[in-house]
Amino acid sequence: MKKTAVMKFTVESLERKPRVDRVLKDFGISYSPPEPFIIKGGYVVIDYDLRIPYEPAILESLMTKLSFVEDGELDFRLVFQFTEHELTTSPLFRVPSIGNIEQRLFMAG
Repeated sequence: MKKTAVMKFTVESLERKPRVDRVLKDFGISYSPPEPFIIKGGYVVIDYDLRIPYEPAILESLMTKLSFVEDGELDFRLVFQFTEHELTTSPLFRVPSIGNIEQRLFMAG
Protein backbone atom coordinates (compact mmCIF):
# COMPACT_ATOMS: atom_id res chain seq x y z
CA MET A 1 0.00 0.00 0.00
CA LYS A 2 1.28 3.42 -0.94
CA LYS A 3 0.24 6.36 1.25
CA THR A 4 0.36 9.89 -0.14
CA ALA A 5 -0.37 13.11 1.73
CA VAL A 6 -2.23 15.79 -0.21
CA MET A 7 -1.98 19.36 1.03
CA LYS A 8 -3.82 22.22 -0.65
CA PHE A 9 -3.65 25.83 0.43
CA THR A 10 -3.78 29.33 -1.01
CA VAL A 11 -1.37 32.21 -0.57
CA GLU A 12 -2.77 35.67 -1.32
CA SER A 13 0.47 37.58 -1.15
CA LEU A 14 3.38 37.78 -3.56
CA GLU A 15 5.56 38.64 -0.57
CA ARG A 16 4.78 35.30 1.11
CA LYS A 17 5.33 33.16 -1.98
CA PRO A 18 9.17 33.15 -1.71
CA ARG A 19 8.91 32.20 1.96
CA VAL A 20 6.56 29.28 1.16
CA ASP A 21 8.82 28.18 -1.69
CA ARG A 22 11.87 28.30 0.59
CA VAL A 23 10.15 26.09 3.20
CA LEU A 24 9.17 23.58 0.51
CA LYS A 25 12.71 23.59 -0.90
CA ASP A 26 14.13 22.98 2.60
CA PHE A 27 11.99 19.82 2.71
CA GLY A 28 13.14 18.71 -0.72
CA ILE A 29 9.79 19.49 -2.35
CA SER A 30 10.09 21.04 -5.78
CA TYR A 31 6.74 22.54 -6.63
CA SER A 32 5.82 25.56 -8.71
CA PRO A 33 2.25 26.80 -8.51
CA PRO A 34 0.47 27.12 -11.84
CA GLU A 35 0.84 30.33 -13.80
CA PRO A 36 -0.62 32.84 -14.20
CA PHE A 37 -1.60 33.92 -10.73
CA ILE A 38 -5.33 34.47 -10.52
CA ILE A 39 -6.52 37.96 -9.62
CA LYS A 40 -9.65 38.07 -7.44
CA GLY A 41 -10.93 41.44 -6.27
CA GLY A 42 -7.51 42.98 -6.64
CA TYR A 43 -5.75 40.15 -4.79
CA VAL A 44 -3.17 37.77 -6.14
CA VAL A 45 -4.11 34.16 -5.49
CA ILE A 46 -1.46 31.45 -5.57
CA ASP A 47 -2.80 27.91 -5.25
CA TYR A 48 -0.56 25.15 -3.93
CA ASP A 49 -1.48 21.51 -4.47
CA LEU A 50 1.21 19.28 -2.92
CA ARG A 51 1.33 15.50 -3.14
CA ILE A 52 4.08 14.04 -1.01
CA PRO A 53 4.88 10.62 0.49
CA TYR A 54 3.24 10.07 3.87
CA GLU A 55 5.86 10.42 6.61
CA PRO A 56 4.21 11.59 9.87
CA ALA A 57 7.25 13.29 11.41
CA ILE A 58 8.12 15.13 8.20
CA LEU A 59 4.52 16.22 7.62
CA GLU A 60 4.18 17.50 11.18
CA SER A 61 7.37 19.53 10.81
CA LEU A 62 6.31 20.82 7.38
CA MET A 63 2.90 21.94 8.67
CA THR A 64 4.59 23.69 11.60
CA LYS A 65 6.96 25.52 9.26
CA LEU A 66 4.01 26.53 7.03
CA SER A 67 1.92 27.78 9.96
CA PHE A 68 2.54 31.37 8.82
CA VAL A 69 0.26 30.71 5.82
CA GLU A 70 -2.98 32.13 7.19
CA ASP A 71 -4.64 33.42 4.04
CA GLY A 72 -6.56 30.28 3.20
CA GLU A 73 -7.50 27.13 4.98
CA LEU A 74 -5.19 24.18 4.68
CA ASP A 75 -6.87 21.15 3.11
CA PHE A 76 -5.11 17.97 4.18
CA ARG A 77 -6.01 14.41 3.26
CA LEU A 78 -4.44 11.01 2.74
CA VAL A 79 -4.68 8.97 -0.44
CA PHE A 80 -4.18 5.20 -0.31
CA GLN A 81 -3.17 3.22 -3.39
CA PHE A 82 -3.35 -0.57 -3.28
CA THR A 83 -1.63 -3.07 -5.53
CA GLU A 84 -3.67 -5.64 -7.43
CA HIS A 85 -2.25 -8.32 -5.11
CA GLU A 86 -3.41 -6.43 -2.01
CA LEU A 87 -6.88 -5.97 -3.47
CA THR A 88 -7.31 -9.64 -4.36
CA THR A 89 -5.78 -11.25 -1.27
CA SER A 90 -6.83 -9.04 1.61
CA PRO A 91 -9.98 -10.12 3.49
CA LEU A 92 -10.73 -6.43 3.94
CA PHE A 93 -11.68 -6.20 0.27
CA ARG A 94 -13.76 -9.41 0.18
CA VAL A 95 -17.23 -8.41 1.23
CA PRO A 96 -19.83 -11.07 0.50
CA SER A 97 -23.35 -10.02 -0.32
CA ILE A 98 -26.61 -11.91 -0.67
CA GLY A 99 -26.37 -11.54 -4.45
CA ASN A 100 -23.13 -13.55 -4.47
CA ILE A 101 -24.45 -16.53 -2.50
CA GLU A 102 -25.75 -19.35 -4.70
CA GLN A 103 -27.86 -21.07 -2.05
CA ARG A 104 -31.11 -19.72 -0.68
CA LEU A 105 -30.73 -18.17 2.74
CA PHE A 106 -34.37 -18.34 3.77
CA MET A 107 -36.75 -21.15 2.98
CA ALA A 108 -40.46 -20.47 2.92
CA GLY A 109 -42.73 -22.93 4.52
